[in-house]
Amino acid sequence: MKKENQRISISKRLLKEALLKLLNYKDISKISITELCREAGINRSTFYRYYNVPQDLLVDIEKKLIENAQNVAPIPVKAEDILPYLEKLFSYIYDNAEISKIIIRSNPEVNFVHMIDVCNSAFLKANASATDNFPFDKIDKKLLSVFLGGGGYYLIRAWLIDDIPKTPKEIAQLIYELLKRNLDTYLIK
Repeated sequence: MKKENQRISISKRLLKEALLKLLNYKDISKISITELCREAGINRSTFYRYYNVPQDLLVDIEKKLIENAQNVAPIPVKAEDILPYLEKLFSYIYDNAEISKIIIRSNPEVNFVHMIDVCNSAFLKANASATDNFPFDKIDKKLLSVFLGGGGYYLIRAWLIDDIPKTPKEIAQLIYELLKRNLDTYLIK
């Protein structure tokens, strides 16, 4: 059983490496299964054992990246844990910049938006007593979080894709300050 699991793991790793290599110069919609399998050095039946289309493999890569990010930087529950969380999260993204860039370029609706939305929600939850004073209902708060998440995503996208010379710590501080200021702006004093 262990040997079979090792073969599965190796096959999936070869497919992932091949897809990432091809995505460096080709759009996901232009990558055929034949081409992907040739690059990975495996046959098509092996591909079909795990995936239906190359996009499924890309989703698998995204999920693993996000899962690892969440392991490195668990969601904060207290307000004072948010900045260290952001620093760990952006350090992880920066350390995996090449994969992150490929995923962002290949899939504009990437789960990074969700990851940033989770961060915003955690920020709002960690500041729950302050957000009770928001002049918004629960749905408005959710929409505000989504709005901030989209902005956070595009900030991260620009940072990575445009090679903006800021450290992960500087990006974390910037997003933290934007979240804090936004929170302060909407409080009824």
